[in-house]
Amino acid sequence: MPRRQALTRIVAGVDGSEESKVALRWAVQEARLRHAELHAVYAWAPPSGPETAQERLESVVAETVGETAGVRLSRAAVEGDPTRVLVEAARDADLLVVGSRRQRAVGGAGGRSISKECVHQASCPVVIVRAADRESLVQV
Repeated sequence: MPRRQALTRIVAGVDGSEESKVALRWAVQEARLRHAELHAVYAWAPPSGPETAQERLESVVAETVGETAGVRLSRAAVEGDPTRVLVEAARDADLLVVGSRRQRAVGGAGGRSISKECVHQASCPVVIVRAADRESLVQV
């Protein structure tokens, strides 16, 4: 039987949406199971500033997972396009975890799927957690 490769670093995209909160909870559980470090990443763009973005990230993490006993959790608010920021943050990661939220395009039509863009661009496996999956997740 092949031996399972251990995960040491998981990156989770956080944007404050319900979808990203569900994905963050999933990532915390996975990090706990795998004894991996978890890195929560929040991409921001002007007119928001770095302090505001960092405060928002801290608030979302505290509200979503609170104390994460047994999980080493680091956080970073990074300026830039969400796909680029997440792909870069996950460059040396074993896993990237994102929610399934779709950004709305101007005028309400179409939009982009950052999660799907990450699947195509990331150098590591990507897990997309749907908000509908939240009932199956144990609270952390």
